[in-house]
Amino acid sequence: MAIDTSKVDLNNVQTLSKDGKLSESKTEFPYELELQGRKIKFRTWKLKDKERLLKAKTNYEKKKVLVYDCLENPNTPLDYIEYEYVLFNIRNASLPTYITSYIIKCPDCGEVMKCNVHFSDILEKDNRKYQEIKSGDITIKVDNIKNQQFYEEMISNIEEDEQKVLIDFVLHISEFNGRLDLSASDIIKILDNLEIEQFEDIFKQWNSMRFAYKTVGYVQCPECGREDQYDFKKLDNFYPKSWQIIAGI
Repeated sequence: MAIDTSKVDLNNVQTLSKDGKLSESKTEFPYELELQGRKIKFRTWKLKDKERLLKAKTNYEKKKVLVYDCLENPNTPLDYIEYEYVLFNIRNASLPTYITSYIIKCPDCGEVMKCNVHFSDILEKDNRKYQEIKSGDITIKVDNIKNQQFYEEMISNIEEDEQKVLIDFVLHISEFNGRLDLSASDIIKILDNLEIEQFEDIFKQWNSMRFAYKTVGYVQCPECGREDQYDFKKLDNFYPKSWQIIAGI
């Protein structure tokens, strides 16, 4: 989407990602998302959430306040990318008038631009479906995460991105060569002993079907007309202004 570098009229600002919608019924969870074949209903942040966030001690407790406890089904399992996407949608619905300003310098003419971005306008998911992964003598079936707490415990203490991506993939596996009884450790041992090319082929297929979203927009320089794509994922005003005193979020 092209980003407007002129004054933003808040009267025309969208208040929710186009992937979500506001139900006509005034329920506690009026917003809805389609996510990998599931319907996720959620509510906006409330004042009580700030108080609970202040008391949260672990990262998982904070994630429960910010996302899971805002869902109609708080036990809904989400992988770490799905979690981010739902978090962004809850934020957009909670803060419909928040605009983030970015200062961008044109790499051609040096013109300095102030870009006003409403996050809901650039948040876009890739519609993908899980399929069977086949590579040589290996057939893998993948599905949505089944157990929220187990997944969070496995992922939360991993600092290396490469290891996190691997564990996330393993926890999506529902069947490996027709076997349903293999543990995560068993599957990791099998993957560790694969030839590099076969492992890369498996992961290439996985990356083509796993959930993904984009936060990019196109900015055109008003001086020379050059157009570039920028990722606006980092927001300085992501949380409510009154929540900025909370450390670690």
